[in-house]
Amino acid sequence: MHDHPSMGRRQLLMAGGALGLAAAAGPLLTAPAQAKATTAGPCTTITDLGPGIEQFALMSALQVGDTVYIGSRNLEPTRVLAFHLPTRKVVAQTVLGVGHSIQALAVDSTGRYLYAGILQKGDVGKPNLFRWDLATPDKPAVGVGRTEDRDIRDLAVAPDGTVYAVGGIPGKAPALWMYDPATTKMTKLGVPDPGATLARAVAATDTTVFFGAGSVLAGGDGASKASLYAYDRAAGTYRNVTPREMEKDPSLRDLFVVGDRLVASTSGSTEPAKLAVMDLADLSSYSLTSTTGKVVKNLTANADTVYFATDTGLHSYSRATKVLSPVAFDGDLGEIWGLDVVGGKLTGVSGYGSARSTRPRVGPWSPISVRRARPSSRRPLWASPPTTGTCTSAATTASPATTCAAARWSTSGHPVRRRTPRC
Repeated sequence: MHDHPSMGRRQLLMAGGALGLAAAAGPLLTAPAQAKATTAGPCTTITDLGPGIEQFALMSALQVGDTVYIGSRNLEPTRVLAFHLPTRKVVAQTVLGVGHSIQALAVDSTGRYLYAGILQKGDVGKPNLFRWDLATPDKPAVGVGRTEDRDIRDLAVAPDGTVYAVGGIPGKAPALWMYDPATTKMTKLGVPDPGATLARAVAATDTTVFFGAGSVLAGGDGASKASLYAYDRAAGTYRNVTPREMEKDPSLRDLFVVGDRLVASTSGSTEPAKLAVMDLADLSSYSLTSTTGKVVKNLTANADTVYFATDTGLHSYSRATKVLSPVAFDGDLGEIWGLDVVGGKLTGVSGYGSARSTRPRVGPWSPISVRRARPSSRRPLWASPPTTGTCTSAATTASPATTCAAARWSTSGHPVRRRTPRC
């Protein structure tokens, strides 16, 4: 077969249609594909639609209204995606520009400002705390502060808007850090546990900040195990409030404030991971239960029911009956990096790259597809009211149910071009 470098465009179209043109145009044309002008005008218009698919690993997720914000993992530069649940579209994103992963996300009480904390390979002296104004999602997040602990593992925003961060750096006990939006200053509030190697959890109220430490990654050699400290915001003092039953576990894994209760969880080792519901007025008063998993994380709640993820799936804990129950779902959800309840609907984000929603005790999880949208075609995310979702009815003879809104996104460096014939 002989090469024909002067092959005409109509011959190409006849040989393979639009797909053949896409494959052949690269080696044959030295410039971007453009149709030759004729007396009737150009024959083809080429529209660049952007990337068709990109790999997007994730390490965090947080729902605000009807949008889930998702932090990247092992991607440089780091970025946050906004995934709109009703339309099942990625509608916005912001690039942070430093670090390799985002493990910590938190939002202020107004739902307008989203904070993100990054993990880094080395401290390069740049901010590791960022803020994204969800009223203007087309504008990038800005760096607002830097902790000296390099990595931020968790964030909490108090009702007055003050931000608290915890994390760590190898060879150094972790501190509690505070960012004040009013003064734009980052302040170190001391080291609650000098024997700790990593802090994984933080929660805040008007009066108290809770600091959870311990690590399954950097334990042993005299390192502290699970520890929970309460920081008095007015007095600037700490006290150890770790439930006695949790002291043998290697790590205080997660914290969550719901009403007048603090929910705390651990990563287990020789014993299963544990869940404690503590009275904020008297932290020595609590109920505690052992779970079936090695880790309890992604705490959230709806009324008197606490939901959480373990290595064995999703579970609920009734504060009224003190009963632990599995949450029904179909298939393997993978590792959960985000879990929230909005409008009575439970939404989880999986390390598999999917978002799934369901009404607990109603029906199983089931998948749907997701499409990508341009950020400019939507209203401000922070202004979106909470929604109960747009799941379709799936009543069966066995039991009436509402299928979950599950979604997958794949975000490739190969551009997608649409060709519109005009002659």
